[in-house]
Amino acid sequence: MIKTLPAGRSSDVLLWDTSSIPEGTYNIYTVTGLNTSMSEAPIVVSHSRAQDTSLPVLHIDVPVNGYRFRDTLQVSGYSLDNVRIAIIEVHMDGRLLDSFKPDSFDSRARDAYRQSPYASSSGFNRLIDTSTENFGSHNLTVTAYDTAGNSTMHSAMLTKALDNLTATFSPPFQEASPIALSEGLQPKDGGGGKGRAKLGLKISKNKLTVTAFGGKLCASMRLFASISAKTQNTLSASGILLQSISGRSLKGVATKIPRLSKKGKIYFLADCGAGSKGAVKSINARNFSGKRVKSLKKVFDVLVENYRPS
Repeated sequence: MIKTLPAGRSSDVLLWDTSSIPEGTYNIYTVTGLNTSMSEAPIVVSHSRAQDTSLPVLHIDVPVNGYRFRDTLQVSGYSLDNVRIAIIEVHMDGRLLDSFKPDSFDSRARDAYRQSPYASSSGFNRLIDTSTENFGSHNLTVTAYDTAGNSTMHSAMLTKALDNLTATFSPPFQEASPIALSEGLQPKDGGGGKGRAKLGLKISKNKLTVTAFGGKLCASMRLFASISAKTQNTLSASGILLQSISGRSLKGVATKIPRLSKKGKIYFLADCGAGSKGAVKSINARNFSGKRVKSLKKVFDVLVENYRPS
């Protein structure tokens, strides 16, 4: 067990000290009463990799200083990170009002931070019930945490009032009106409207180069890897997400990969999002020319740790 979070706490954020944890890939579980849930993706612990000290990006459209509300408080903006946003928390006068993850498209973030993973899904627009809050002035903070524990905070002085309320903000979550396809019309790429992916894997000594391309309808791409999952469905559900980008061209490199002393395969999936037609390929970990190791998991962990978008 890592830690127990008490009831009535003012934050859902737990900073886990992994300095004494052996290197490797871990799945984190949470237990609440009789309910158990697993983290969205495995966690890789590496003591040789440089500590992530980059602060998350947090842009708040509303509320700002002078914002006036009554029974509903709107919190809207976008947040992203060089790795991943863990959670966003909203506090009023030190009390936790809401916690969530960004999940909406925001063209401003996509255009301004094209190299950041999940930039296209970094928007949020929350409507929080404040009917029980007292009238008058309140201090509101919105804090974005990344998976390394770095945080960025926005604060504003608000007023709960009866009149002269701040107008509702309309977030820019859509670039244009949706295009309707005629009944029975299917995209030529067979990708369910999201594009069909192609995947290339090249081993050169102790280096792996990955290239992936999507069809014309592919707006974003994802790359997964696993040593146990071998199909598109299992890779997207339980594989490690190596890369996620906006656009239909993905490239990455992993270096310093050891050589497996026996045969063992690592599987990869490139797709254009859930519901699209992905491409699955594998490599033989014995084909690398790095230092020999006996464990396929060791090869895989090094590959995941050293993988970088290029």
